[in-house]
Amino acid sequence: QHNISQAALQSAQLTLAVAEADRATAAAQLRQLRTKLLADWGLKLSAAALSGSTPLPRLEKGAEALVEVSLPLGQGLADPPAEASATTPDDELVQLRFVSRAPRAAAGVAGESFFYLMASRASAPIGTPLSVTLTASTGKSGVLVPRSAVVWHQGEPFAFRE
Repeated sequence: QHNISQAALQSAQLTLAVAEADRATAAAQLRQLRTKLLADWGLKLSAAALSGSTPLPRLEKGAEALVEVSLPLGQGLADPPAEASATTPDDELVQLRFVSRAPRAAAGVAGESFFYLMASRASAPIGTPLSVTLTASTGKSGVLVPRSAVVWHQGEPFAFRE
């Protein structure tokens, strides 16, 4: 049997309560940071940042750079190209590899944005504006027929066009 004073017990309980409050505060801050990470960088880059997976190690080493490509307002791409090219201010051509869609528009740009990776270049330090060329995939030709305009005959769909 251990004997402790009432004051020592209350002091220990207070210390425990403070530690639990600190832990709850830290957990709330961590949730807030994860939410901000996801909102700023999207699912793929957030997951890489939290796990240390690709492309994070190459970005940390400076072997690659992250490029945010923004389209003009009103333009969009259903399927951004897996590869693109960029020209640095000194006319060096560099290849870009698609990472993910950006969850938000770039600062000062209202159009859709994407994240691409490029090999680091002395001619393109962080913050350097690049001229990027994206090649849209070829579309499919055809017409969209509303379901209400389809006529069925002997189990086959038909649509008439004037």
